[in-house]
Amino acid sequence: MKSFITLAITLISLLGITGLSWAQGACMVSGLEGQATVFHDKDQPRSINKFKKLWPGDQLEISKETTVQLDFLAFGRVETWKGPVRIVIEEKDGRAQNDAQQPTITNTGNLTPDLKNSTLLNQQNIAGQISVRGALTPQIANSPLDQQGQKELERIQNMYNSLLQKNVKGNVTADMYYLAALEGLGQKELMARHIYKLLSLYGSNVELEEMLNAL
Repeated sequence: MKSFITLAITLISLLGITGLSWAQGACMVSGLEGQATVFHDKDQPRSINKFKKLWPGDQLEISKETTVQLDFLAFGRVETWKGPVRIVIEEKDGRAQNDAQQPTITNTGNLTPDLKNSTLLNQQNIAGQISVRGALTPQIANSPLDQQGQKELERIQNMYNSLLQKNVKGNVTADMYYLAALEGLGQKELMARHIYKLLSLYGSNVELEEMLNAL
């Protein structure tokens, strides 16, 4: 029996069976005005969306008159790049291939701990097939909250509303924070409802669909 289990684990490792592995992202696209294309390993180049996770080694080609904002969640670093430029994503920042152009740099301030600690935002299931749930399932439920938890939820909702008022149009940092903070409280149903809301706003978005299926 032990030999069978050992063999199974070995095969899983060798074959890379989907749905069992997780990878750490470098940053997330929190703002996009225009067109940009990501080149990842040997994959076909694809246009990026808001909420797109980028990985160390990815190359991002930003078209002329396009602005892209990247949040390096683990470090609180926010970079705003203006095209045309081609940048290489590194663990802590982005670097222009010509080394001449530099981004505008800001930070996520007191939002950083929630963004940094979010599994949903920072990790991505490498498994391939995506099927968006048509309705909330019994598995997507909010964890019970005591009085202190209810106060924390109210604080998070107030913070989100405040961020929305300050947000530049098209920037999704507030939504990223809201999802991360809800995750910290175990409020999966509220997370799912918010993702459905974002999908209704932005239409088809693979990144949001992946998040929904990860709940």
